[in-house]
Amino acid sequence: MALLGSSLLWGTSFINIKLCGQALQSGAAEGTGAAFGPMLLTALRFTVAVPLLLVCWPETRRSFAGLRERALLLRIAVCMAAGFLIQAAGLAYTTATISAFITSVGVCLVPFLEWSFHRRKPSWRLALAVLLATGAVGMMTLGKAPAGPRAWAFGAGEVLTLICVVAFSFQVLWTGEATERMGAAQLTVGTFAFTGLASWLCVLAVWPREVPGALAAAAASWTFWALFAVIVLGATIGAMVLMNVFQRHVRPTEAAVIYTTEPVFAGVFAWTLRPKEEALGPAGFIGAGLMLVADLLAAVRGSPEPAGDEANRKDTRRPGE
Repeated sequence: MALLGSSLLWGTSFINIKLCGQALQSGAAEGTGAAFGPMLLTALRFTVAVPLLLVCWPETRRSFAGLRERALLLRIAVCMAAGFLIQAAGLAYTTATISAFITSVGVCLVPFLEWSFHRRKPSWRLALAVLLATGAVGMMTLGKAPAGPRAWAFGAGEVLTLICVVAFSFQVLWTGEATERMGAAQLTVGTFAFTGLASWLCVLAVWPREVPGALAAAAASWTFWALFAVIVLGATIGAMVLMNVFQRHVRPTEAAVIYTTEPVFAGVFAWTLRPKEEALGPAGFIGAGLMLVADLLAAVRGSPEPAGDEANRKDTRRPGE
């Protein structure tokens, strides 16, 4: 239920990031890349989230000096920062609904990563799920465009979103392990700080002169601040804390399947706020359905497999124990 709540909170973020990114973009000079607004928003959301975490969650104020799992923390932080930044850039070139559904492709990738890193072999169902997901992505991108040559185009937004899926899949794979070793508080504040720093470095390296104007334009909009508060409190702090605290209780693949509800919530929120711009169209709805089928198919498995040495260990307990 906690991970489902995390998916719900993430679902609100796609359309809100798009709208807030456009507000920031309005203060930039003409010709500035469309990715500027969403990427600046990524820097802002994690910059604000870190001090809020430090104030509200006492465990996050523990020193990292004695932390033995810094390498694992860095791995997850790099994946998280790359995922959020690339996803934000992709949102500038595609709809919020399509971005959310393509992000859910990770449910097909995580089982293969489990096989590679944890030696848990995927079933034949996963191969079928990958084929369905591939077809679903094609149908969804077909559904977003009007009839004509552009209808079959697979644009930059979709490509970037697929790339971010890889980064997020590794994050899901390692999160449970990291929580067990270092605790959810340090994992959360450490990855937040790294993502915020990486975001500022990217934005200032490419658009250093655009930042003041963008911030000034956003500051004048009450709508921006309302949506920004929802992003920070819900989709950033709320969703990530739930993920980091509770994902260790399930397998990475099971967590990835629960996260496939995210595009459903995202589609509802996006269609509510922008019904014309975010409509998928007939082909898009078919693709969305195929995506959900692929996601659920990836989760289907037989009897639970014993973990570690338990598979070879006899049950020596007496009846009733």
